[in-house]
Amino acid sequence: MKRGKKLILLLLVLAVLSGAAVLVQKLNPDTSADDTAEETGSAIFSLDPDSVTALSWKYLSQSCSFERDGDNWVYTQDSSFPLNHDYIDTMLNALAEIDSSKVIEAPEDLSVYGLDDPHCTVTLTVDGKETTLLLGDDTSSVDNADAEQYLSVGDGKVYLISTDFEENFNYGLYDLVQKESIPNMAKFVRLNAETTAQDYEIDYLEDSGLAYSDEYTWFLKNGDSCTAIDTDLADTFVDNIRYLVWGDCADYNATEKELTTYGFDSPTAVITLTYKEGTSVDTGMTASDGLAITTTEYEDKTFNLEIGKAYNDSAYYARLAGSNMVYFLTSTLVNTMLNTTYADLAPDEIVIMDWDNVSSVDVTLAGNTYTFTPKAEITQDEDGNSVTELHWYYNGDEVSFGDVTDAIDKLYFSGYALGMTPDQEAEIVFNFHQSNKN
Repeated sequence: MKRGKKLILLLLVLAVLSGAAVLVQKLNPDTSADDTAEETGSAIFSLDPDSVTALSWKYLSQSCSFERDGDNWVYTQDSSFPLNHDYIDTMLNALAEIDSSKVIEAPEDLSVYGLDDPHCTVTLTVDGKETTLLLGDDTSSVDNADAEQYLSVGDGKVYLISTDFEENFNYGLYDLVQKESIPNMAKFVRLNAETTAQDYEIDYLEDSGLAYSDEYTWFLKNGDSCTAIDTDLADTFVDNIRYLVWGDCADYNATEKELTTYGFDSPTAVITLTYKEGTSVDTGMTASDGLAITTTEYEDKTFNLEIGKAYNDSAYYARLAGSNMVYFLTSTLVNTMLNTTYADLAPDEIVIMDWDNVSSVDVTLAGNTYTFTPKAEITQDEDGNSVTELHWYYNGDEVSFGDVTDAIDKLYFSGYALGMTPDQEAEIVFNFHQSNKN
């Protein structure tokens, strides 16, 4: 009885091992006993990229076809397609030489390698002769970090190549669009926004004299008045727009009817960015080394961005004003343009004061006004170095008003609200008198 059980157990073990062997063979079909495998490290396909006159590929459900026109490549179905030629150059360079780590000389069933329904098919024409490459399954598994992929070049063999090769062709047509350039707006001047939610203008002005401190360089303009806004917040807000990067292309040549469908007949927002563009001008003078002396002259330029309808919750249609090329922009960026207010850009600090430029401070408390004046005095520190300290005086007597200025420097907003009206007079008022260039 025990011997019978042992025999049954051994048969079960043998069956499990046989099943495992079949599974391994399915996962790694190149090891099949029915095929003749040979190790190789040489190139199994090569060509001169300049000799290719036509190139097409199908990656999953996406198909593209291009043909050479002199030094350029054009989309077979529309010669006006704005192609980024870098993609075609990369593909041709990948085809210039394909190396294989292993060749299966006599594959019996291409379906074992995924070549009956390939992931990617590449067809190219050289000297009138058409060649098709098929890319099948890869050998990836949990324990295989260096996965490879099966390739057929039409010679009856199957090759193992790097999976990196297929990455050169995993593009659809709209991935290949040469997007319109966005100018360098490093010397920024102004942002004007006309939106369905609000209109506003943000100016960058150095040494403007519009605020009591020159540390404020960004201003929110309302009519003839300008209100200083937080420098870091304004930098971030404006930079997100002037350094924007187009999203995917939605339409490379939209008709007037299509532009209306995208919402550009009544835009959600029109953003105008003004910046300075420099041009090098010869002064007519020559330096000691014989080189011409030039100077840079600047003139104002504008960049006009239009936001159309929302495509979905994540994106809006956008374009350069007057262009027929339409892109996607993230809803996060567009909603920021639409909904940002002064409350979002207001400085956190209550006062930025350069006390060295303050000539006096009037303090009104309980109906009385007191005037404090500063005086810079040079003293010696513990190491004998000269240091300048600011001392404060009231009616000729030195007082500890520095404690008050320190407290003022530490004042920060804990929140901001619009439309609040105080129901009582201020308990204390500080009036600062400054002496500076503005």
